[in-house]
Amino acid sequence: LGKLLGLASKSDPGVLIVGASPWSIQLAKRLKEMKIPVLVTDQDYRRLREARQGGIDTYYGEILSEITEHHVELVRYGYLLAVSGNEAYNALVCTDLAPEMNRAQTYQLSSGTIHETRTSVSVNLQGRRFLSGQTSLEDLLRRHWAGWTFQTTKLSETYTPEAYLETFPEKGMLVMVERKGALIFENNEQPIKLQIGDRVLSYLLPQDEKKQKTLKNEEGSASPDVEAITAKKKEAIQKVSLP
Repeated sequence: LGKLLGLASKSDPGVLIVGASPWSIQLAKRLKEMKIPVLVTDQDYRRLREARQGGIDTYYGEILSEITEHHVELVRYGYLLAVSGNEAYNALVCTDLAPEMNRAQTYQLSSGTIHETRTSVSVNLQGRRFLSGQTSLEDLLRRHWAGWTFQTTKLSETYTPEAYLETFPEKGMLVMVERKGALIFENNEQPIKLQIGDRVLSYLLPQDEKKQKTLKNEEGSASPDVEAITAKKKEAIQKVSLP
């Protein structure tokens, strides 16, 4: 109804990323490559420099400020990722913007702990826990500096979800799925169940990314050498450890 009345954006809903870091900017760049609208916001102008240089839309300022409403068209963004290093701030952002963006589409990074402590924020005040719920910004930055990269994979009748998961690295991370124009981010409440037609965004070590690509032929189907390569992959993964 909002679109018919000219009160809502007619373009595909984008992703609002609150909290600029080398990892979140890397994610924003890949989303832009996937033709998904993305905006990175932060209160620190310097942390946004890499995003600006990479051609990513940015907003310098407090996303919760009333002034922001005059500068940022929140209606353009249907998904919120609060990924700063401050769990309490991430929760505050999700709580404040949930009425506009729908809590089911607001996600936040946690401190990496499962159980609540006296310094943690009540689960009832948080958005959905992004990724496993145990992954903190510190964890993601360690992977970033270790050379992890984002990979996009299209699932089809010839390269099925089962074939994809069979060869998926043990330490790899599913991040998001694009399905019929909608985005589904990995979270602890409802893990992603892959379907044919999904475009999958994952986060992998460079050597794991290369191995996955060798398991597909030019048509995108599984290679006949899957079993042999998979055995070698599993052996290599056992030797890999995060710094």
